[in-house]
Amino acid sequence: MLTVGFITLGFFFRGEIVALLKDPSWFFLAVLLSELFFFPRITVLIASGLLFPPLTGAALTVAGDVTAAVLVWAAARNSLAMSLGTAILKHERTRWMRPLLRGNKAGIAITVLRILPFSHFSTVSLLSGTLKIPLAAFTLGTLLGCLPTALVYPFVAQGIVQWNPAKFIPAAALIVLTAALAILSLNRMRGPK
Repeated sequence: MLTVGFITLGFFFRGEIVALLKDPSWFFLAVLLSELFFFPRITVLIASGLLFPPLTGAALTVAGDVTAAVLVWAAARNSLAMSLGTAILKHERTRWMRPLLRGNKAGIAITVLRILPFSHFSTVSLLSGTLKIPLAAFTLGTLLGCLPTALVYPFVAQGIVQWNPAKFIPAAALIVLTAALAILSLNRMRGPK
């Protein structure tokens, strides 16, 4: 319902919102809030390529992502959020993450989960806090996992809008390659079935 509300606001106030988000500090805040409201990260990544030069958009996105991830991680360590995190861990769709995040390679697991296209960004932060992953491993894993997509999606967005196949085809291929490597890494981390 929240997403529908934001889409409706975006439709009616598109010009005002774009003008506001072209200011880097407001865009950083939007990235931060998008994770706190569990919005899909890809929306912000594409917006960064439409509003800023790709490297600027990537830097703002990574800064906002890491900051928001640490805030969600910290909040998940209190009792209310921990209850939510525990409930999410028991859910069939996320149960497979538990052994990965509890292992001695939690930072690597977080990096891989951040790269995967089907692993929800906010959920990984919430579960990591609930499972008490050390802050240093969590932050480094988040940073490393955010970089590939933060660097690629802005180029894809800008390449499509400017219709420059030389920009978006290599970037799209890199997205597919990165996701494939992350999936292979995930399968290796899970071990034999």
